[in-house]
Amino acid sequence: MKKIKILDRIKAFFSGNTERVKIPLYGSWQHFENSEEFNNSEVLNYKVIDKEGFDLFEIPLEHAVAIYYDNDSMLPSIKSGWVALIDRRKIEFINNELYAVILNNKIEFRILENSTSSTNIKLIPQNNNFETVESTREDLNVLGKIEYILGRANITNKGKD
Repeated sequence: MKKIKILDRIKAFFSGNTERVKIPLYGSWQHFENSEEFNNSEVLNYKVIDKEGFDLFEIPLEHAVAIYYDNDSMLPSIKSGWVALIDRRKIEFINNELYAVILNNKIEFRILENSTSSTNIKLIPQNNNFETVESTREDLNVLGKIEYILGRANITNKGKD
């Protein structure tokens, strides 16, 4: 029975009869001073995916954003050119989890960890060629928790600042 449902979904997908959702897509190269500026910015594009598949993520559409990442700081887990799905509701960080943050006016993906100083947070890359930095809690701009990797995207006109 499960195989039939999956086959029906595949057939519907290829026939173009599936309902789709549009997730706002941003690029990690876009310039943002803080979360408020991000919230008021223009969407670069949209990541369009099957609604049934999106519903499995359990993120309300109004709290979902996709970010095209063009950086190697999270290698080997996240490669440049991949798109991550971010849950904007989750801005209070959990220790040692992966988040999208604004760092040096760009969107970066980092593992957040409590520092030995109770007022600071470490922003840790996976790639050792990038430095771990610390930020005060009040200066940290968390955009949301990275929940899923949606795969590669081809963006030819990045419009870099």
